[in-house]
Amino acid sequence: MFIDFLLKHWETIVQMVGAAFLFLLGRKSRKVTDKEAEFLAYMKKLETYELEFSLKTEMLESLKKDYESRYVMMEKNLAKAVTQNHKLESIIKSLENTISQYEQKFGTLEST
Repeated sequence: MFIDFLLKHWETIVQMVGAAFLFLLGRKSRKVTDKEAEFLAYMKKLETYELEFSLKTEMLESLKKDYESRYVMMEKNLAKAVTQNHKLESIIKSLENTISQYEQKFGTLEST
């Protein structure tokens, strides 16, 4: 009787067992796929962090070079300004001397 039942319904039984097997196999492969997706997302995030770090490093190096070049330029300009300041001070002193000589010789504007 059991054998007769199996012989009559063997296709249905095999299909049900096959469906259960495929369900379990698909579920396991889906878990692997989810884990792979998580790993790939993690790797992409890590790659993004590495790219961001390298870009920030390049930016900092560029800022450092810019700062150093500006510092050199400012030092040169400061040296020029100090030189010009000394020249202007000597011109002012000579003009003051000239004015004081004229004042001694001709008097001040207020006294005339």
